[in-house]
Amino acid sequence: MKVFITGASGFVGTQLIAYLSKCHGDSVVALSRSAVADEKIKRASQLVPTKGWREDGSRPEPGKVEIVRGDLSTKEALMKGMKGCDAVIHAAAKVEMWGDYASFRETADATRTVVEAAKAAGVPKFVHVGTEAVLVKAKGPIGQVDETASIDPPLWAPYTRSKAAAEKIVLEANDPPKFECISVRPRFIWGRGDTALKPMLAAAMNDGSYKWITPSSRSSTCHVINVCHALRLAAEAKGKGGQIYFVTDGPPLLLNDFLAEYICSDPAVKKPSGSVPFWFLWRLESFLESLPFLGYGVKRKPLAGRQALALIGQDVIVDDSKIRREMGYRPLVTVEEGLRDAK
Repeated sequence: MKVFITGASGFVGTQLIAYLSKCHGDSVVALSRSAVADEKIKRASQLVPTKGWREDGSRPEPGKVEIVRGDLSTKEALMKGMKGCDAVIHAAAKVEMWGDYASFRETADATRTVVEAAKAAGVPKFVHVGTEAVLVKAKGPIGQVDETASIDPPLWAPYTRSKAAAEKIVLEANDPPKFECISVRPRFIWGRGDTALKPMLAAAMNDGSYKWITPSSRSSTCHVINVCHALRLAAEAKGKGGQIYFVTDGPPLLLNDFLAEYICSDPAVKKPSGSVPFWFLWRLESFLESLPFLGYGVKRKPLAGRQALALIGQDVIVDDSKIRREMGYRPLVTVEEGLRDAK
């Protein structure tokens, strides 16, 4: 299989390159917009995954990893790189929990360009890396939901709104059998090589700004290798076009306990010594964000922000039985294995 990847220099992208090329011998075409991104992609092509190999233990000849220079706004460059590919996996997006919506619109705009390029290039399969964050709502947790849950993003959640808009573009482009589009929604991506969540939380813990939120929320999680596994299953045409699929590690965990293992097991990270009730943080952030002259959460980085609090301060539990039933997905990495590997 030959796969074109956007967001190739990010956390999911780099791990996906290693997983596809090393574990399955797939050819990869990686979009890069800078020399810095080139180096990250080159390093990714040398990574050796700890999990994900064939069940019989055999290791295929590594697939070729090709770098294509361009960005998400240049349709011609995208089409050139996509020619002859069996699938596009779109992993690029702006991942921030604060800012105005205008700064996030590029996620939706870029997705439209990538979709149009893939269709014009004759790529038969388009897989979008979605997120459970599209289900954030004005009030209340995301508790035990499946893919039928409605989407109604609040104005104060620009990341949610941008990802919801991008997913809508992808699903509306579905045109089987010549162009099938799928959105895979992993929840709380983690694992070795984390360049997103782990360093951000570690920095907040070390500067004392992060406190345990009480009571601890329950959360689904998805190890990055399990994400890669699900994305490849979707790219192999095992999923149905026009559909959404959640993917997780399995049963939900107490998030505070998980973070204590995942983040605080590093001796360089200072474990939070205090806690703060969720209700207090929510009311405080809601009040500060309601004062437009402050620019809090829009022009100024918030202490937490409602967008982030909605995803880590209250339950977020998703049901991935659909991907297990329709694609035969099973986690390749358990939480226990992933935590050992991440240390």
